[in-house]
Amino acid sequence: MTLIDFLMVATRGTFVVLGLVTLIDYLRGRRATRLDVALFFGSLAYVLGVQEIFVLTGVRPDWAVKSIQLATLAHAYLLLRVLDNLRPIARRPMQAALIGLVVAWGLWLVFATPPAVVNLASLAYMALVDGYAVVVLVRGTLLTNGVTRLRLRFAALGAGLLAAALVVVAVDVLLPSVALDSSYVVLTLAMCSGLAFYVGFAAPQRVRRLWQLAELERFLNGSQDAPAEEPVSAALGRLCQAGMRAVGGQAAFVVARPEPAAAWTVAAATERSAAEWWAAHWPAGWAAAAGQAGPGPHGLLADGTEAAAGPAGRIVLIVPIAGSPPGQQVLAVTLAHRPLFPEDDQSLLNMMCRHSALMLDQKRLIEQLREQNQELVHANQELEAFAYSVSHDLRTPLRHIEGFAELLRDSTEQAPTPVYLERILGATSRMGHMIDVFLSFSRLGQSDLALTRVPLAALVAQVKDEYEPETRQRQVDWRIGALPDVLGDPVLLRQAWMNLIGNALKYTRQRATAEIEVGMLPGDRGGQAGGGEAGHTTVFVRDNGVGFDPAYAGQLFTIFGRLHHASEFEGDGLGLAVVRRIVQRHGGRVWAEGRPGGGATFYMTLRLADGADRPAQGLAQRSAAAVSTLLT
Repeated sequence: MTLIDFLMVATRGTFVVLGLVTLIDYLRGRRATRLDVALFFGSLAYVLGVQEIFVLTGVRPDWAVKSIQLATLAHAYLLLRVLDNLRPIARRPMQAALIGLVVAWGLWLVFATPPAVVNLASLAYMALVDGYAVVVLVRGTLLTNGVTRLRLRFAALGAGLLAAALVVVAVDVLLPSVALDSSYVVLTLAMCSGLAFYVGFAAPQRVRRLWQLAELERFLNGSQDAPAEEPVSAALGRLCQAGMRAVGGQAAFVVARPEPAAAWTVAAATERSAAEWWAAHWPAGWAAAAGQAGPGPHGLLADGTEAAAGPAGRIVLIVPIAGSPPGQQVLAVTLAHRPLFPEDDQSLLNMMCRHSALMLDQKRLIEQLREQNQELVHANQELEAFAYSVSHDLRTPLRHIEGFAELLRDSTEQAPTPVYLERILGATSRMGHMIDVFLSFSRLGQSDLALTRVPLAALVAQVKDEYEPETRQRQVDWRIGALPDVLGDPVLLRQAWMNLIGNALKYTRQRATAEIEVGMLPGDRGGQAGGGEAGHTTVFVRDNGVGFDPAYAGQLFTIFGRLHHASEFEGDGLGLAVVRRIVQRHGGRVWAEGRPGGGATFYMTLRLADGADRPAQGLAQRSAAAVSTLLT
């Protein structure tokens, strides 16, 4: 066998095998992209396979010759169809290629033996289409990243080699006396072109795995270099960038929802406007696909059908992010066209999401540790306040007891014994009361919360009615606005409102008309006003009382933190500390605003009860049976 014979057999065998492989691949998973690949390789395999049959049998039927001629002309247009799955082709070049194919087919069907002009025109048509494909592929290689870029490189190499083979054939036709024997060159270029096309359009799984590992290594290295204090939003943004790069997407975003019935919101995105559009138009069927478990693909548009055209792509790859409730946080990458290997792309995205889930879990643990550390800081501050109170406030009645006991020992007629005993008993009573207050306050952080839906409007009305005997002889202007339902412990929340409204009544006692307003910050239904978090609301109690100096606002919520002397206003300075402890246990925060003589406003954030499935039953009965108030 001569070298030319070997190259001929090798070339024909290569394309026949590639045609069969791509056909089997299409039959295993019937998709439009795989059909385009199978048609491209199948047309070339048909041409070379029929030629091999001609050689073996020595028979060349006219219809068979004509069929391989038409199949040869079709390969250029089929190449553009395959390329359109990797890099979108403009409509006009696609239409021009189709028109050129139809014209070429017509000429070859009209002439039994086409003249040289038709041959040259056909070669020029195929060379132009292949050349355009090379330009598009090279440009796509420069503009694309990830696995898609590697595929485009091999596809560009294949198109370039095929165009070079066509140029050699054209030179051989135009200048037969000048050109050397081009059979070796043409066959070698054709065989190498087929192999390059195969790697680009239908690469074996082992090669695709190597490409995936390279992208995954890049992503892991980037994650490892990220700072430990990186916020969750930044980690999700890096996942979006890596996912879009890895599969050659147009945009990527992470959508989440706190509860199954809640709406999807954008947690991170490479293109915010596109992500918000997709989140708003998120089909109901996608949630089920996103909630699937396991390492396999998790939904190409969930049911495999195309969605309405969005601002970034028509195809969406959906992969859930573990570490959260199933289907409640997913990564979505939008593509312009269906991918050649959706299972590979989704598998790669799934590995990235699993790694990101581990990092997010670590960040959540770190955040929990920070919160616990902050709670420890608050606990230490309270312990310091306890120590201060023990060393000062409890020492005062002890000094009284000691002093009056000495006087009792040395009593004279000027100071009768019963007076000393009465004062000793008063000091011990105050000490006992303060010890009881200490114990009650410490127990606030030990009992479990009985969370349920609490209608604040009914709760505030109940507290107002409870203070009615105290306000019967006063002029009080109540202004109670709309209040939402919150999720909390009704007993503790009642205690917080008792303290806040009680404070407002106490510090407006010097006003001819006390003005007490209870309400919710405007536009704060979703917790976005007043510094509230999403899902929280900010409520307030405002009065026109004596107010306080804003410079000392931080002392209001400390144990025994008083800004007014006990001779002016009764109390032991623990009420607002109780409010702060209760609100903190509900995941909120409390703060105050005021000015001397200008009244005060106390704010607290509470979690909304929207979507809560546990109604508040027997609130009045449970509140009535609550433990006695910490402050009397």
